[in-house]
Amino acid sequence: VHKALLGLYPLSWLVFHAALVGALVFHTPVVWIIAPLILRWGMQIAIFSRAANLLGDRGVAWFAPLSEAFVLAFTPTVMLANMIQPPKQWK
Repeated sequence: VHKALLGLYPLSWLVFHAALVGALVFHTPVVWIIAPLILRWGMQIAIFSRAANLLGDRGVAWFAPLSEAFVLAFTPTVMLANMIQPPKQWK
């Protein structure tokens, strides 16, 4: 169950951005394309800034959209590397 739930987040990210590209292809008004993106980033920054304030860190929340893209691009690379050459187990 947990693996399925962990897989839903990257899938939702992919579907969201694919829908934005699809909206661009079908000449949807720009406001309808930009508004969900700004809403998603705004909610993400608000959540991260609240968590950062509780942890005593400031200014980290503004990097949340960039770090999200980096992590979602980097994770498949690590998974493929682990499939090709599995890490050695500790003895």
